Amino acid sequence: MVFNPLHCVPSFIAAILILFLVFKFLNRNHKALSITIASLGILGLIGYISAGRIRFFPLDLFTIHAWIGLATLLLSIYLLINGIFFHKKHCNLGRIISALAAIALLTGLMLFFGLTFM
Repeated sequence: MVFNPLHCVPSFIAAILILFLVFKFLNRNHKALSITIASLGILGLIGYISAGRIRFFPLDLFTIHAWIGLATLLLSIYLLINGIFFHKKHCNLGRIISALAAIALLTGLMLFFGLTFM
């Protein structure tokens, strides 16, 4: 369990911004918003690492949250680089990332409020 504010707050904001971006609530400054999302995601990863309790095995709700969050971050960075340098269409991958962000947000809130059922 990593209830470090340096992990929780930036990761929560990044996930919410991803959901806003995919549902077209914030479609102005798409590139700047993507840079903000990636930066907040990296800051959340730094907060997770700085807590000192990193684990990816055995699979339970905590590690599933960590894997989904890491996949969301890596795909967001890939999508940012793809959009800036290659200008390819990326709508479908953005939807996949938003689904992963929603799952990471849901599992993170479950962990935060103690609704782990384990």
